[in-house]
Amino acid sequence: MTTSMKTQILVVDDSQAVRDLLQQLLQGAGYQVHTAADGRQALSMMHTYRIDLAVVDLYLPGLNGYALCTELQKMTVPVIFISAALGAEEKQCAAALGAAVCLRKPFHLTDIETAIHQVLHPA
Repeated sequence: MTTSMKTQILVVDDSQAVRDLLQQLLQGAGYQVHTAADGRQALSMMHTYRIDLAVVDLYLPGLNGYALCTELQKMTVPVIFISAALGAEEKQCAAALGAAVCLRKPFHLTDIETAIHQVLHPA
């Protein structure tokens, strides 16, 4: 499979460690991975790359994950939310915005892999 044909995932998190970990994991699984540290950078990347899925932290500097999700939904890009502060209220807001999955940090790497597979390959 050539790089241009790989599924492209955008990871948006203000933590460099989280971005690096998910990039390494997802590239190892065969995905093309792009990363952004905030919502504005992510939107810019959306106009540069054909993103198939976004993994987004809820609480980002500048344009937060909720606002970013609204923009991504306009582009029909599915969103998986990740956050350390993921309570019932956050889950309800994320669901109302159309988020496909919400995962609480810290999560098992198999959980994010499973969520991505389910979103990209629904039964």
